[in-house]
Amino acid sequence: MNAQEATQDTITSKYSATLPTHFFIKNNEYFNPYTEGFTGIGVIVQPSASYHFDEKSKLTVGVHFLKYSGLNSFSEIIPLIRFESQLLELLTLIVGNIDGASKHKLSEPLYRYDLDYQNRVEYGLQVLISSERIKSDTWLHWDQFIEKNDPFPEELFVGNVTRFDLVKKQKVDFSINTELLISHVGGQIDKASNPDRTLLNYSISPSVSFGLQKLNLTFIPGFYNFSIVNGNQLNNGLLFLSEESGHGFWYQLKSDLKKLEWTIGFWDATNFYSPIGESLYFSYNDETRNLISSERSLVTSSLHFPWQPFEYLHLDVGYRGYYDTDTRQFDYTVYFNCLVSLYLLK
Repeated sequence: MNAQEATQDTITSKYSATLPTHFFIKNNEYFNPYTEGFTGIGVIVQPSASYHFDEKSKLTVGVHFLKYSGLNSFSEIIPLIRFESQLLELLTLIVGNIDGASKHKLSEPLYRYDLDYQNRVEYGLQVLISSERIKSDTWLHWDQFIEKNDPFPEELFVGNVTRFDLVKKQKVDFSINTELLISHVGGQIDKASNPDRTLLNYSISPSVSFGLQKLNLTFIPGFYNFSIVNGNQLNNGLLFLSEESGHGFWYQLKSDLKKLEWTIGFWDATNFYSPIGESLYFSYNDETRNLISSERSLVTSSLHFPWQPFEYLHLDVGYRGYYDTDTRQFDYTVYFNCLVSLYLLK
């Protein structure tokens, strides 16, 4: 290899470009007093280019496009800018456009999966830890910035999801998953009429897996807690909740048979709420924040079929069901995802 070829290889290796395209369909058949059903059909495109300083750090610039079927224009066009660096062998820092939405791996009572296309872009600070026994994601997401005299408050989220793999054997695994989500609405320089509010959600979910011949069974008993840290003194607008704390228990049995994954669970909760969680697990209406029923009991179920026929193509089809044992109301959602990952330059 001559000097010119070596220089060209060095320059080329410093740059990469990708064109991930996500086609989605999610149909929510909800007929309950807690939330309304709707259908989201569209496509998300996020072209980006990266400059690699070395093997551990890179700067990425791109654009986020959201286009719903049935609309002639884009619903979102957002610039994407991020810096990512592996500071230590087990620790990665991301600033700017972080790995958000469902990549945080929050469970459904704390994260509504519709937000994966409704509020996919997150900006802030993120620290990822990955070792043989510990996987952790800690982030700050500044959702709404305010300037002086804005009529709306600032909004931000601080979260952490950590998985501790305590026992990893051939047929038995034991792990503990913890989740923390702090949401704050407020600010000092705005003119919003609503008072400050800070909510705290956390969960602790041990997990025991048993490997059988062609079947893997996992039992997950999870405890979920909700509390208002401050800002519940005045019944002022949509920020008010009538109860200052709540909790829930979610018992799940998961399994997979070849590529088909299924779960069945039971949710038992009192006065539970989460600002970005799935509304069907709440005691409140997600629009009015009115208390509908303090006690909630749901039988949950899901089917999930992920498939990767080619290196650049990921397909995902599934179903989730929710049966309210008190009202005998059955709600469900079906979804389809198609992710096409194209590398324009490696």
